[in-house]
Amino acid sequence: MKEMNDKKKNLHELIQNMTAPLSPFPTELPSKLKKLDSIKAVLLDVYGTILISGTGDIGIAEEKNNDFPISGILENEGLALLCDRNSIDDRFSGLIIDYIKEDHKKSKSEGILYPEVDIRDIWNRILNTMLNENYIDGDIDEGKIERASVAYECLTNPVWPMPGADLLINHLYDSPLKAGIVSNAQFYTEPILETLLDFRIGEDFFPESLLFYSFEQKQAKPSEDFFSSAVLKVKKLYNIDAHEILYVGNDMLNDVYTASKCGCRTALFAGDKRSLRLRASDERCRDLEPDLTLTSLSQLIEIL
Repeated sequence: MKEMNDKKKNLHELIQNMTAPLSPFPTELPSKLKKLDSIKAVLLDVYGTILISGTGDIGIAEEKNNDFPISGILENEGLALLCDRNSIDDRFSGLIIDYIKEDHKKSKSEGILYPEVDIRDIWNRILNTMLNENYIDGDIDEGKIERASVAYECLTNPVWPMPGADLLINHLYDSPLKAGIVSNAQFYTEPILETLLDFRIGEDFFPESLLFYSFEQKQAKPSEDFFSSAVLKVKKLYNIDAHEILYVGNDMLNDVYTASKCGCRTALFAGDKRSLRLRASDERCRDLEPDLTLTSLSQLIEIL
């Protein structure tokens, strides 16, 4: 295994220090299990499926609790506070919402139906705005932006491996199945997975060619364009057709609907009440049935 560079090692240590065990909340949804023929690849969602998510999912700022003292995070990165902490915290909370909305609006005007930001760009704009407005002082660089955004994410959306996630990933690794990730995600998703599950993506598990993150694609699920890019890549690399791919996720719209529209088989993961999204009021999901309903990841191991 290759040694981690210092920047990546620092992120792993930060994540390790800022995460703590979580347990899933059981749901009342019954499992629906059966053997599926001809499955040659398994693609997985992250938040709410591989990882327990304290907020239920990775999401934009207005969907999160922003009442966390950002001033302490900025101080830890060596930035001087030029105003009282409440003013700094309030200004940050307003800017992160405004800049994400502004970025989404621009992307939608360019025809992207479900846009995604790279949160590092948002943080860069926020910190430079606060610097220019004399809320803070100091040098701003990529390392500080990444560490601060990781710390903020760990506070606002605590995560921990879903029970059985490590066993499932090891099972996929030992099987002839191709395995990958298709997920709404940010740059810190990968180091979080690596830290909490103790493996190296691209070296130990999940080849880089089968990693599809929304922040890199600039669009998010339920975008069919985003999801179909993964399906087409699997076909190109391994000659595996869409109906031979099983996609596993916790959201009937983002995961089951989108994957089924692209021709994949689907498994709804219903193992945590916080993250289960049935979308019963959405007409796209009203008569939609996944091929499988899982209440634990161990059930998928048995099926595969």
